[in-house]
Amino acid sequence: MFPSLGNLLWKRCALRGDISATQASQSYANFLAIGLTLQPSSTFAAAALKLATEERHAVYDMLYVALAEQKGCELVTADEKLVNKLRGKFSFLRWLGDL
Repeated sequence: MFPSLGNLLWKRCALRGDISATQASQSYANFLAIGLTLQPSSTFAAAALKLATEERHAVYDMLYVALAEQKGCELVTADEKLVNKLRGKFSFLRWLGDL
């Protein structure tokens, strides 16, 4: 999760130029300060690989789907393509834009 957000902020700053380096750093610091409880991916990695092969979708994304399924919670994501592709099978998927 942390590398994904860091990469997103880097892209917005370095490639798109729609945020400054200071804004990227502050956003990252704010996110890290939330204090999320992390779950080792080893506890759901096999389920993610199974889902990835079944759905023909990257394991990277399916890790989040497998974790949400395991925990019985909603998965809110900004990845509209992922939600559109899988919403029919995984009712717990929510697109951020719908909230």
